[in-house]
Amino acid sequence: MKEVSNDIISLLEKKYSEPFWVVFKNLEFHKDNGCLESLIDLFALSIGLNKESKLHGFSLQFNRLKWLEEIRNNKKNQFINYCDYKWIVALPNIVKLDEIPANYGFQVVEDSGLKTIIHPSFLNPKDINRPLMALLIRNFVENKNCLLLNEYNRGYRDANELQLINK
Repeated sequence: MKEVSNDIISLLEKKYSEPFWVVFKNLEFHKDNGCLESLIDLFALSIGLNKESKLHGFSLQFNRLKWLEEIRNNKKNQFINYCDYKWIVALPNIVKLDEIPANYGFQVVEDSGLKTIIHPSFLNPKDINRPLMALLIRNFVENKNCLLLNEYNRGYRDANELQLINK
């Protein structure tokens, strides 16, 4: 299932890509009781020069039973209330149209990418508080550091291979 989730995240990262978007994924935080809680699967923040910044929140659905449980328990809604737009992104046949909450957008994964079925309504979100802002910044920096380390390691391997070839 993690592989499916990563595939959907990759599609979203491709659609909401730099330089006009910043993507925050796998956001988690420690509650006061010390338990780890997942916030939302993915946030995308528009940062275009001529646009206001808008925060889109995405809930990824790839399992029908987990989707039904999420509807019953109303999970993740606390933090998605900071979003200007809310989205459900699902594999085919996981989410039924009549189950999409009011004002949410709905995208379905297809062979060619993501297909928008329902566009979300603009919401009146809560202002982002400092703990959430800190979490977003930390997530962004950690993801960038990971990318930089991967590129460094790739360059190091390539340089070693060139030395072996040139000997």
